[in-house]
Amino acid sequence: MSAVSSLSKDRIANEIKILLRQVNPVQAVPRLKELDVLKHFLPGADCTEETKALLHTIEFCFKEYKELLSAQNKWFMCLMALFSADKENLLRAQTYAANRHYNQILEEAVTLLEKETRFSPYSLGEIHDEFFSFTNDALFFAYSFFTVKEKKISSELIKEYIIKRSSLPKLLDGNDLKGLGLQPGPLFRDLLFQAEKAYFDGFITNKSEALSYAKELSRRK
Repeated sequence: MSAVSSLSKDRIANEIKILLRQVNPVQAVPRLKELDVLKHFLPGADCTEETKALLHTIEFCFKEYKELLSAQNKWFMCLMALFSADKENLLRAQTYAANRHYNQILEEAVTLLEKETRFSPYSLGEIHDEFFSFTNDALFFAYSFFTVKEKKISSELIKEYIIKRSSLPKLLDGNDLKGLGLQPGPLFRDLLFQAEKAYFDGFITNKSEALSYAKELSRRK
């Protein structure tokens, strides 16, 4: 058994993580391909011109939107870029996901890429309805991927959603709904979420409008 094949996936993932954290991936990854490191240590990974563009875009996101991203996850997003030839190949990065959180980022990113064709008719409220629980890391990876693929409508919609979500105000709470004469229960959660969706779509902009909106919705339930 060769020295390379005897290395565990965890050991390889850890060494790649250290490398991608210590150097600029945009510069390091092409060199790793030249040295055949990708071929021997990361089967399925590649560094094409499109990969380089994706790495550049991810790098841009971490500089431009650093307050919305966790720097400790950058290495894994760059690793995902190396497997981004297609959605099926992207799943091979799961082998090197060191924990549940990285698996979550990967799985969410794959879901976003799979649903790209549905984004163009989506409103921000519809995106919130489907992806409200998704991490910013997965959303920014999808934004970067669609940007490189020149899927402008999808990439801009995702970016707009991330930015608007980051400043989502607390429009209503349970006490507000009680003030409308409603009893606590499953309806509360639904009304609060529907108010958020309406905010994303621009139907409401403040608490007063959110109260009126929730009151009207409750009458229809």
